[in-house]
Amino acid sequence: MALKPSSSARPVLVSLALGGGLALVIFRIWCCWCCFPAQEWNDVRLRAAFLIKDGLPLYPGLATGPITTWIYGPVTAWAMLPATLASTIDSALLLAGAINAVLVTGAIIFTCLRWPAPADRAWPRAARLGAVVATLLLLPLTFFIFLQADNLSLAGGLISLTCLARAITFDRSHWWWLAAGFAGATAFAKLHGVTLLGAELGWVWFACPRPKAGRFTLQLAAACGVFVLLTFAVSASPLAAWQMMVEIPSRLPFVPDWRVRLADLTPFYVLMVLLPAALALNAGLSHQLRNSGLGLPVVVWLASVPLGLAGTLTSGGSYNSLHGGFFLIPVALVDLGAKIQAGPALAPVRRLLVAFAALAVLLAADFPTVVRLPKMPDTALAVEAVTLSRRLGPRVWLPWRPLATRFATGRHDHDEDGLSVRQFVTLFPRRAHAFAGLPPGWDSTLLQADGNNWGMARTMQEIPSVTEPLGRWILIRPQAAGTPATPGRP
Repeated sequence: MALKPSSSARPVLVSLALGGGLALVIFRIWCCWCCFPAQEWNDVRLRAAFLIKDGLPLYPGLATGPITTWIYGPVTAWAMLPATLASTIDSALLLAGAINAVLVTGAIIFTCLRWPAPADRAWPRAARLGAVVATLLLLPLTFFIFLQADNLSLAGGLISLTCLARAITFDRSHWWWLAAGFAGATAFAKLHGVTLLGAELGWVWFACPRPKAGRFTLQLAAACGVFVLLTFAVSASPLAAWQMMVEIPSRLPFVPDWRVRLADLTPFYVLMVLLPAALALNAGLSHQLRNSGLGLPVVVWLASVPLGLAGTLTSGGSYNSLHGGFFLIPVALVDLGAKIQAGPALAPVRRLLVAFAALAVLLAADFPTVVRLPKMPDTALAVEAVTLSRRLGPRVWLPWRPLATRFATGRHDHDEDGLSVRQFVTLFPRRAHAFAGLPPGWDSTLLQADGNNWGMARTMQEIPSVTEPLGRWILIRPQAAGTPATPGRP
């Protein structure tokens, strides 16, 4: 007969499991933070905050200003403003990585520890802490390695949902206002956040008396109004903000072969769609969602699915668009952990769910990849980019290191990802605009040898050209020295 742990040994085993899981979480986040500065994506994305710092519009419109990758809401750029106080590129990237990790991790912790338990039962602290650990292990590595608009959309959404749940439960004015404010922040972090805003509003009208629902509607409108004004403050014009945040993303085409994309992202569909679906089904079968504390996150997750799935199938899209699954997962794991800790034997269906969730945690944590990540901050490439930009002179373009160019020269050039997006949506810049965002007298291009390359920088370079290796970099320059480059329009 199988031995079962005694009631006195059970708290010790739970504490050991939580301690070991927390150590793995810290190790995982640390390795991701060490990897953060080496990623060209983060150079391109963090540059958005430096545009604001330097007094340039984050949204210059389609006809002027540097063409950048930033077609998202301004919340992430605002959140990264403390990183612009750094005097070197490596310290700026490390600070940005730390801010990103703290915001995402803090939002998950806040939700797991502060979500109100149902009125008819309590959620033990061990269940809440276990959900913190499990959620942070489930969250894909990219949310810590890359600076994505989805990161702040997820963090803002979790905080808004938790505040709203507390507002409905305790009816305190500050919780209503915080819920509205963070819902606005979610919508202005990434366009996908409008689904959270709409779902929250629908739930409040369903679950609360009309006076409270009407008041919350006005609070949401006021919060969004403030964010609109703040967005205009970093835009060349209201039209420019609309063009960059709405028109360009809405014109992104779907991938030519959606079956290939579905096959590539299958593990993430399992994690970010099927796992939340199983948790939601378990909650719905157990008790009335309206009174369980899980109804709100279930509704918000369901609202996020259509736009999230569409985002995965657009050109340049990926599984990060499915981050709405994590509006449900933390709370559902707390509820599931509380049922496990309650002691009675679990029904067979729930045992399968526990096994599914445990397997998902094990696979999503992806420790084979984690152990290959650097264990100390990898800042060498970012520093080399600044050094090479200064050494090679002002005529060299770094299409994937615009932040390095800014630290080396103070100049803001076009980045290749921004140019690529404009090509996807067929909003090509005029020739004069294309050249205005390139180095004065531009004749050479510097790329990381194994880095990102959408091919546009090479296409724009003068032909014939030669490729010269420079350590971990390659320099593309005209074949005949001194001959002016004559690139074509991107």
